[in-house]
Amino acid sequence: MQQERNNIFGRQLQVLLEQLLRPFDPMKILHAGCSDGKYMELAHFGVDADEDNISMAASRFPEKDFMVADLLDVQFPDTSFDVIFCSFELLSWEKEKTISFFEKAYSLLRPNGQFLFVLPSANRSHPKEIEKYDLKGVKGLFPENKWDYKGVYGLQFLPRMNVPKFLDSFWNKLDDLCCQYFSPESANYILVIMQKEDYAFYKRIK
Repeated sequence: MQQERNNIFGRQLQVLLEQLLRPFDPMKILHAGCSDGKYMELAHFGVDADEDNISMAASRFPEKDFMVADLLDVQFPDTSFDVIFCSFELLSWEKEKTISFFEKAYSLLRPNGQFLFVLPSANRSHPKEIEKYDLKGVKGLFPENKWDYKGVYGLQFLPRMNVPKFLDSFWNKLDDLCCQYFSPESANYILVIMQKEDYAFYKRIK
């Protein structure tokens, strides 16, 4: 029950993903690190390294396609997807592995495809072993000749510890307002959107 009360991050992420992914065909969307399938109503393809997670996801969405694999070893043809989104998987990764996955995502995306991912914000307190990021640092991980920055959103602004249960509804609404009106980098987590550049376009205008 306490975990459900504290999961404002998951609820806000769900709302954001529904808004951002609505224009895209789910058949062209990959959820990388899909866990037990929490957000698989938004994508047709899901990958996770944990076999038990994939079993649970497949039981919830038997009509969808799942793969047990490390994200760096995902076997799909290049340019398979219009969107790749990663909700939780990168939160505990070291920077070098995260950069390697960015390169993998680039190969899997079509030109103008979008990559959505969540990282811990450098402006908030996180365990020492967790790599933290500010927006400038994130952009620096993406070569400018390959990627375009499209936007950033903040997730979970307010602490939940010691908040009385009767204040849950008010606290949730207040946190949602903070997401709308405060700098995204002031939140605990940031959702970043990068877009793969269309090289064919640049060739046409040269």
